[in-house]
Amino acid sequence: MRQHLSEQLRGILTSTLRRFRDSSADKRFVVTCRSCRRNIPMGMTEFPFHSIPVECCLCGETQRYRPSEMILAMPHELILRQERLEARSRKRASERVVLSHMPQRTWQIGNRLMRIIFH
Repeated sequence: MRQHLSEQLRGILTSTLRRFRDSSADKRFVVTCRSCRRNIPMGMTEFPFHSIPVECCLCGETQRYRPSEMILAMPHELILRQERLEARSRKRASERVVLSHMPQRTWQIGNRLMRIIFH
């Protein structure tokens, strides 16, 4: 019984540690937008030592930020969701391009359009 509980506890702790390690991979240099107050990515991989203009992808406002206003953190969840959706749509678009070059036959059955792609 004790061994079973210790194995469960070990499993819970390792999954929790894995989650924290994975979340640190999303950290980037961000600034807090002055108008909408959300963390927005700067678009740079290295820390700049001068002020730079950054455009907020949520409210569209461009402002200059000093290095003291830049932090290493996770961007706002809306921005992460936007990036995932854009990546997914790029992937689907590339799949459509690949499928459009393959020989295919299309016909209509009832009100449905049927398509067979030949490999």
